[in-house]
Amino acid sequence: MDRAAQGFERLDELVRSRAPEDWDRSVSRPEGKDPWTVKDTLAHITGATATFARMLRREPPWPEERLDVPNMNHAVYERWRGRPWQEVVAWHREVQEVGMKAL
Repeated sequence: MDRAAQGFERLDELVRSRAPEDWDRSVSRPEGKDPWTVKDTLAHITGATATFARMLRREPPWPEERLDVPNMNHAVYERWRGRPWQEVVAWHREVQEVGMKAL
């Protein structure tokens, strides 16, 4: 529990330290992969945490969680890429809380 809480806290520190213009910065990705930004990376991490929390609570998976990993990553990218960074940050904080309760 302590390690999970520390991990969430460290990630949230990184989230809080981002300037608004940081969210649209590109991150290094292999050729042929979706062109992620910092915002997309946070959505990916948050999506993985949400999946884990649902598994712990024995909830049914989202439809994209039934896909292989590359297609699941693409589905999360498609779901969140057009949304403002503030929505992704709000989802990140919501999932942190749900994840800690699930643990």
